[in-house]
Amino acid sequence: PEFDSFIWAHADQAFIAALQGNFDLLVERAHAGAAHPVDRQDRLCTALRGYFLAMAGRHDEAMRLVAADVAAAEATRIPYSMAIAHYSRGRAFAQADPPAAIAAYERAIVIAHQSGDLWWEQLVVADMAALQATAGNPTAAFGMFRQLLDLWQGSPDAMGASAGIGGLIILFERLGRAAQAVTLHAALMHYLPSLRMLEELPA
Repeated sequence: PEFDSFIWAHADQAFIAALQGNFDLLVERAHAGAAHPVDRQDRLCTALRGYFLAMAGRHDEAMRLVAADVAAAEATRIPYSMAIAHYSRGRAFAQADPPAAIAAYERAIVIAHQSGDLWWEQLVVADMAALQATAGNPTAAFGMFRQLLDLWQGSPDAMGASAGIGGLIILFERLGRAAQAVTLHAALMHYLPSLRMLEELPA
């Protein structure tokens, strides 16, 4: 009782469930974290909820919740939570409204960059590059991938790297560069077989 509850454990469990492909548990952990009273301190679990729901394919539910989740995160004035909330909004709207998603990603990138949060900046840039690839703007997408190379700088983080590589695979496929797409896909699945975060990759 002398210690604060480690509410971020809900988010950690959700990430683990995603890596294991257990999306029902992912959704359950996402809601449990956002509903926990201790989350009111920084709203991290609330900020992540839309991201987790979108990852589980529950885009309609994510779109219904992200406006309130973003407002709750903004009220904390904590850049970490604010950047994640806008990122979650982007993930929620990526399929239904790409321009709205790109605007949310841009806001997340600005907040992350200004606060020195390289990890989330890298992750958001990777997702925005992937969205630019699927939204039909290959020039913008390639520009984002170049930005990713600068952000990675040898980072050992598997999640951020796989998201970026996954987006590049999708872009090559859309441009009819099948050999490049399948080569990168084989490498991604060989080295990071559990990281199948982008819904377009199986297709």
